[in-house]
Parts: sequence; C-alpha cells; structure tokens
Amino acid sequence: MTRDYAKKSRTRPASSGRSRPAANKRSAPPPSGPSTWQWLTVVAVTSAFVGFVVYLNAVPPETSRNTASYQPPVELVKPAPPATKPTPREPEYRFYEMLPKSEVVPPEVEAYNTGKGQRQKFEYVLQTGSFRTMGDAQRQKAQIGFQGLRADVSQVNLDSGDTWYRVQVGPYQSRSTMNSVIDRLVAINIQPLVRKKALETATP
Repeated sequence: MTRDYAKKSRTRPASSGRSRPAANKRSAPPPSGPSTWQWLTVVAVTSAFVGFVVYLNAVPPETSRNTASYQPPVELVKPAPPATKPTPREPEYRFYEMLPKSEVVPPEVEAYNTGKGQRQKFEYVLQTGSFRTMGDAQRQKAQIGFQGLRADVSQVNLDSGDTWYRVQVGPYQSRSTMNSVIDRLVAINIQPLVRKKALETATP
C-alpha cells in the first residue's frame, strides 16, 4: 500500500507540467492586419500631399516672384522752383519803324561873304527827321516832347512834286545849349542833323 501511494504522488507533477503549455497556446491572440482607421489616415495624408503638389505646380513662377519682390512705388516730390522776379519791361520805341520812312532833306543855304572887321552871328537848328506823312512826324514830335524839348513840324514841297514833313528842334544861339540838347536826343536814339543859319553881322 505504501508503494502505490508513492507512485501516484510522483506521477501527478509530471501530468500537471505537461498540461501548462497547452493552456499558454490557447490564451495567445492570433495576429491581425491593420485596422480601418489606420487605412483612412494613410489615404487622407496621401491625398493632402498630392493636392499640395498639384497646387504648387498650378501657381505660375512669375506671380510668386512678383509677389515676393513687389514694393509699393515711392512718389518723389519735386521741390518748387524759386520764384523769379518779373523782368521789367523795356520801353518800346517806334522810331525804329519810322527811320526807314524818313529822309533827311538838305536845306538850301545861300552863300554869304563876311567883310573884314565884321563878326558873324549864327543860330543852330536841329533837324531830327523828315517823313512822308504828317502822322509819323507828329509821333516823333511827341516822343521828343517827353524829354522836355519843344519840336516843330514844317512842310517842305520839293521840285519833284514830293512832300516831306520835317521835325526840327531849336533854334539855339549857344553851342553849349545845342550840345546839351543833342545829348538828350541821342539818349532816345535820335541822331539830329545840325543846321547852321547866319543871323546878322556886327562890327567889333
């Protein structure tokens, strides 16, 4: 009886050890493939990447360059030019227009003789111009009057039938006075012709 119990007791651990691997094999889960949400994530990422690449290819390179290098235009303000003083207007003289129409008619002077012991006296008349029309002669007379001088207009009929209008200033018996008047006429661009006329003889 004692031996049989010993055999039974020895055989129990062996049977229990053999049954454990079978239990472990049943508890391990079988390997499974990727789940549905993992596939959806991969598809979404791939679609987004492909769409981004297509968008980059659709954008023209010049537009991107212009957008990067665009700068707002800068307006240059020009300084205002300095104010210039108006130049004084020079007086207009119309004698330039009258000179081509004028003609100096030489006066007729009679020859005279002075005897010994006689002193001759003269007077001086300044002829400033000779014109075809009375209007031109009157304009020069007015121009001379602005200088404070008195001028006279005389009509001369020539043998050829022509009529001229002389403008004369004077007469003056002093040469110094005559020279002063000549200087005033030259200042307004009038070159007078000096006419010398004998007055009377006097015995010293």
